[in-house]
Amino acid sequence: MKGGFWRELNKLSELYEAMLKASPLSSEEVKFVKEVLKELSEKPLEEFDFSKLKKVVEIADKLSREGGTRLAFEF
Repeated sequence: MKGGFWRELNKLSELYEAMLKASPLSSEEVKFVKEVLKELSEKPLEEFDFSKLKKVVEIADKLSREGGTRLAFEF
């Protein structure tokens, strides 16, 4: 199960990165999302600060509103 979770997280990360190439996000927002996804993949879930995901959701919402797609928010 754990391997499947990380494979899916990796797929989502790659998809998100592809979407960011033509995004309205600032470089700081892109960097933050990448850092959070990297941290999530490297740390045990018990040690991860899930409050960072709130900011990722806000960034995804901005991308979906300004980028015209709900896919970012669904991520």
